[in-house]
Parts: sequence; structure tokens; C-alpha cells
Amino acid sequence: MEAARRARLPVTAYSPAFADMGPMLILARDYRDNGVESGRMAARVMRGEHPGSIPFVPVQTLGYIINLRAAATYNIQLSPQLVAKATRVIR
Repeated sequence: MEAARRARLPVTAYSPAFADMGPMLILARDYRDNGVESGRMAARVMRGEHPGSIPFVPVQTLGYIINLRAAATYNIQLSPQLVAKATRVIR
């Protein structure tokens, strides 16, 4: 992040863990939803279903976090509609 700031380049990320480190936009799957889905799959196996017969199911919930402070640093204006849809907004 420090190198990006020095170069005046905005950063995006793909994990909510990086939200407070300074990326302007984070697009990520929800870890909680991932855990719930994993638990459902584990329950199926514990009930006797063969793991190889269970199809891979990606987590459907996709959220995004917007860091308005980071966007302002790069003079980037994000639309109010985009901000309104964010799962978290850092001001």
C-alpha cells in the first residue's frame, strides 16, 4: 500500500481483511457465508454421502467495501448508487 501511495496508484483488493489497509475498493466473498456452506457440506458427509458425489458450490454472496478516504486521495468520485450498494463504506 505504501508503494502504491507513493506512486499515486489506487489499489483494489479481493479480501475483506485488507479493508482498513487502504484499498479503494474490495470485492470479496463473505467468509461467514463460506463457513455456513462448508458446514452444510460437512453435514452431508457426516450423514453418509460420499464427498466425491457432492458438487463444488461457490459462495453466492459477493459483497464489496468502498473506502471513500482512499478514493478521495486519488481524486476519484464514486457514484452514489455504487456507494449505496456497498456492504461497508469507510469514510
